[in-house]
Amino acid sequence: MTIGTHATEPSAFARELLRWRTARRVSQLELASRAGTTQRYVSFMERGRSLPGREIVIRLAESLELTLRERNALLLAAGYAPAFTESSLDAVALKPVREALDGILEGHLPYPAVVAGPGVNSSRPTRRSTCSRRARRPNCSRPR
Repeated sequence: MTIGTHATEPSAFARELLRWRTARRVSQLELASRAGTTQRYVSFMERGRSLPGREIVIRLAESLELTLRERNALLLAAGYAPAFTESSLDAVALKPVREALDGILEGHLPYPAVVAGPGVNSSRPTRRSTCSRRARRPNCSRPR
């Protein structure tokens, strides 16, 4: 009787961990050292032979210097709920951030400036950049 081994497809977490480690150009040994685990365990997770706990997933993500959004995605790939909440820029708690961004944009006047990014649902153009994209109106500021 022959016992055969069959290769199983690595999990989404295993593929993502390998992808991020490769993208960051970090060896398994270095990642293990940063995350406080062993190189063997990292290897097992990347091959899908071990299922990591929530804490080690968070430590690996921190060690790879992933953004909070990317850490949440890695947690989801491992089968865990996201650890970090995501808020719209229009949220009440982010009013100081909006005010700071508006101040920066106003500081760019009379030159155009736009705030853009994955957390920004719509760009927040300065009055000057709005004027440059549309026909000139009397209330638009002119460059000094």
